[in-house]
Amino acid sequence: MANKKEVRGEERGRRKERGSERSKKDETSRGRTDRQRKQEAGEQMIRKECRGKEERQKERKNKGKRSENANMKQGGKGRPNVYNQWKEDRMIGALEEYKEALEKGAKVSVNHLSRAWGVPRATLQRRVRGEVSGGQHSSGRKPYLPEEAERELVAILKTLAQRGFPLTKRTVQQVAFDYAAKYRASQR
Repeated sequence: MANKKEVRGEERGRRKERGSERSKKDETSRGRTDRQRKQEAGEQMIRKECRGKEERQKERKNKGKRSENANMKQGGKGRPNVYNQWKEDRMIGALEEYKEALEKGAKVSVNHLSRAWGVPRATLQRRVRGEVSGGQHSSGRKPYLPEEAERELVAILKTLAQRGFPLTKRTVQQVAFDYAAKYRASQR
C-alpha cells in the first residue's frame, strides 16, 4: 500500500491536470467567443445598415401620407383617399396665376401650378378647362336643408330648451324630422 502522502500527491496531480484541461477548454472557448463576438459585431453592423435602408425605403413610401391608417381605402390597400385637404383661396390663386400667364403669352403647366399652390392637379385641370365652375368644394351628400333652414331649426331648439322642455337626442331628431318635412312641403 501506498502512503497517504503519496495518494494525496497523486490526487493533487490529477486535480492539477484536470484544472489545466479545464483552463485549456476555457481558453479555447474564450477564443471562440472572441471570434464569435467579432462575427456578431460584423453581423450587427450589416443589420444596422439594412435597417437604415429599410427605414429610408419606408420613409420614401410614406412620404405623402399623413398616417398609416388615415383615409385608407377599404381593405387598407392602395393609395389613401385624401379629400378636402386644400383651401378654396389657394385654388383661386392658382387659377388667377394661370390666367395671368395666358394673358402674357407664357406657357404654364397645370402640374407645376398645382404643386406650387398645394391643390389637386385634376381639380385644377377641370377648373382650367371650364368643366367645373368653381365654387365650394365638398364631399359627401348634399345637405337636406339649406343653411337658413338649419339656423331656424337651431333657433327653435334653443327656445324649446330655454322654456324648460328637456331635449334628448330622440326629441331633437323628431323635431328636426318634422321641421324638414314641413320645410320640404312648403318648398314644393
